[in-house]
Amino acid sequence: MGACLNFDGIYLPLIVLFTIFLSIVSACSAPSLEKYLNLLSNKHPGQLELSDIGGNSVHDISYTEHDIDQILKIHKELIEISSITEDEDHVAKYLERFLSGQGLKVELQTVREKPLRQNVFAYYPEIGSLDPSSSDAAGNRKVLLTSHIDTVPPFIPYNYNPATGLISGRGSVDAKGSVIVQIFSVLESVEKNPTLKKNLSLLFVIGEEVDGVGMLKASKIFNSKKEQFDVVIFGEPTENKLGVGHKGIYLGNFHVYGKASHSGYPELGVSSNDILIDLINEINVSAEHFPYSQILGDTTFNIGKLEGGVAANVVSAESNAYVLFRVADKLDELDTLIHKILKEKNEHYNIIQFNDVVKTPPQFLDYQVEGFESVVLKYGTDIVNYQVDKVPVRKYLYGPGTILVCHAPNESLYLHELVEAIDGYNRLIDFNLSE
Repeated sequence: MGACLNFDGIYLPLIVLFTIFLSIVSACSAPSLEKYLNLLSNKHPGQLELSDIGGNSVHDISYTEHDIDQILKIHKELIEISSITEDEDHVAKYLERFLSGQGLKVELQTVREKPLRQNVFAYYPEIGSLDPSSSDAAGNRKVLLTSHIDTVPPFIPYNYNPATGLISGRGSVDAKGSVIVQIFSVLESVEKNPTLKKNLSLLFVIGEEVDGVGMLKASKIFNSKKEQFDVVIFGEPTENKLGVGHKGIYLGNFHVYGKASHSGYPELGVSSNDILIDLINEINVSAEHFPYSQILGDTTFNIGKLEGGVAANVVSAESNAYVLFRVADKLDELDTLIHKILKEKNEHYNIIQFNDVVKTPPQFLDYQVEGFESVVLKYGTDIVNYQVDKVPVRKYLYGPGTILVCHAPNESLYLHELVEAIDGYNRLIDFNLSE
């Protein structure tokens, strides 16, 4: 009996803890507590606000449990299908089935026969034509949402953490994140306003990560059919900000020929490795003369892969450096500078070549839309490969996730970023069809 009344020993601490708990509960509104408990148990109330899944936004975004489950389901299935460049067709076939099931007409554009590589072009069967006499009117604009379905290697399995909302796996960001939000944006837009069926199309291409062959093929097909678009929104990871622009590309292979000899008698040979190192040093010294842009910043130089020689005791006879410049401005000036350096070096060596050169200019985009932040990007995209005859009224670059985790083992993004991006695409569509 005495032990049961010992408040100092047992019950007093319990009463203090219970009082603290009641004070915490009273500080929270009942709905907030209910939402918190629902999230802990991985259950959704009737509607989920964006802030409930790890994000914050001034926009009114709400989704049912079914909506969230569908976004997660389709995103997961896309990621689980490996689509490393040159092996994209399983994803193309998946998208064909899914989009057809949503009422869109799907055309598979064959880019390569062996192995079979296909783009996916989807639109709604015609329910009314645009008035060609007023094609510049906002309501008559044709809007194309496009991204790519190929990924870089290696394949990384899908994973979703319900506690944090983190989704990971190869392509989760680049660019199946953009693919999924573009699809759901079109479906939502048409559900709210079926007349938009005549305005909206989707294009998902192959080969963006290597040579842009998918977008180039799509452009050729559109030109042959006189298919034109007034607004094109390209999907890439931009942290849900509108891209101001991105740098161009100048890449190639410096190939140096030398003469092999015993390393004990180097005077009998010509070291291709020494010549290549000398060339690279000269390019690095010349970096202060690379083109600069007030918008895109510095032009940068990367040596991606080096090859040379056969053994430590043999003077190297052949060397390669695979290099890439991210060009901020004036691509022609950079090209002139590099060839000047090559000419000067070859006056001495006469054995340096610059092969397999690819040049794409910097891209400057539309980005001034109320309610959107903007961002300058350092990577390249398929925008340069979009070569449809009619110049679009506007070109945008927008999508969920950050480039900082792309092509890396930790590629990932949060569920709230997908939801926010769907809203962003909806607002871009509204903006371009109403102004």
